[in-house]
Amino acid sequence: MISITPVFLLLVQIFVFSREIKNRQMIRWFAIAFIFSFVLEIAGVKTGLVFGQYEYSDVLGVKMFGVPLIIGLNWIFVTAGAIKIADLLKIKNPFLPAFFTVLFDFILEPAAVFLKYWQWENSVIPFQNYAAWYVISLVIVIIFRKMEVKESNILFADFFLAQILFFAGIRIFLWV
Repeated sequence: MISITPVFLLLVQIFVFSREIKNRQMIRWFAIAFIFSFVLEIAGVKTGLVFGQYEYSDVLGVKMFGVPLIIGLNWIFVTAGAIKIADLLKIKNPFLPAFFTVLFDFILEPAAVFLKYWQWENSVIPFQNYAAWYVISLVIVIIFRKMEVKESNILFADFFLAQILFFAGIRIFLWV
């Protein structure tokens, strides 16, 4: 199962994104968010200054500069899901979706380490990682709001919640 993770994630993301293919603002935001998050991931892996000291395994597929390509896509989908949930709650403030992404990462991290997606130096997830997640996702959300992206795709929220349930299930099962 672990070996098909990047393929499964990509297929689901293509399905979700296909509903937005005619939305030019969304496509522009996708490109900006992908480049922004991917460049920061590369800087993080190479320097340890962004998230802390970590490295990706080969589990998540093809890498560029030490970062799996699927990671840039995951930043988009996690942030888009958090934005959609905030919108459903009728809250346009960018701080709530940023908080949701950090909550997602808090649930994700121990499970992802167990699944060997990446490894932290000394097996310790630093607070710096969560702070970086907050700031990066806040910037991505602000860009989304400033661009006045219009989307009505509930699948972003569904995909976000499905991932939270998946990783929470692993954490509960493993007691991590």
